[in-house]
Order: sequence, then C-alpha cells, then structure tokens
Amino acid sequence: MPKVKKIFNASPSSLADHPLYVTVRKGRKRGKRRNSPSIRVKCCYWEKHHLVIYHDGRRSGGNPKEDTLEIGGVHGSVHQWRQVLLPLLGLKHTRKR
Repeated sequence: MPKVKKIFNASPSSLADHPLYVTVRKGRKRGKRRNSPSIRVKCCYWEKHHLVIYHDGRRSGGNPKEDTLEIGGVHGSVHQWRQVLLPLLGLKHTRKR
C-alpha cells in the first residue's frame, strides 16, 4: 500500500481544517503491462473528486520538453505544464545551469 501524506494549509483560513491527501504510486510491471507512476490528490470529504497526475518516473536529468505529464486526463510536456501552472502559483521558472 502506498503511503498517504496529509498536506495542511499554512495560512489560517476556512480551508485550514481540510487537508489534501496525496498518494504517490510507483510504476509497476504486471505481466506484459506496465502501470505508470502516478500521484493522486484528493480532498478529505469527497472520494469521487480527485486529481491523478501520471508521469514517466524520471526525477531529473531528462529534457523537460520531452518529458510528459498527464494531469486530469490532459497530456502535455513538462515545459507546457510549467507555462500553465507557474503563473497560477505566482512563480517564475529559472533555468538551471
């Protein structure tokens, strides 16, 4: 069984009492099929409301323009997801040299 991590809100608000539950699953080979590694995020009360993020399992060293992510059923490169998500979080992408 994968470990479930609770993530609480750091700032006091109405959502501070409701953590997100994050489950990380490793990629596994079952017979001839291989399951992709994934991260599942859900809120505490709604079992049917969750977000699954599938990735290729590489932590670093890959080309982010070639690495792909599937978030909520939408496929895109890591580079494309950075363009969408980083502005929402108020962050700028800095290149590593």
